[in-house]
Amino acid sequence: MHPRPRSSVRLPGHGGVALGRADDEALEGKSAAEVARLVYLEDHRPAINPLCPPAVADLIRAGWATDPAKRPALATIQRTLAQLERE
Repeated sequence: MHPRPRSSVRLPGHGGVALGRADDEALEGKSAAEVARLVYLEDHRPAINPLCPPAVADLIRAGWATDPAKRPALATIQRTLAQLERE
């Protein structure tokens, strides 16, 4: 069984990055099995917090690609976040 989705990801030196909103109505009150069904079979993803910077939201969406080959490598994510920190 896959671990329960987390609301944030911690990368060394980058703190927490908000992935979604806890009030996602489609996931509210659902069991872990129901959430897994929505994610794996219906490609549902939580709403991205509107305060999330657009470049970070793009990284999140890229990480949600159903084809693993289209997901960014951790090194790419770290490099992009480091660039964003410098801006």
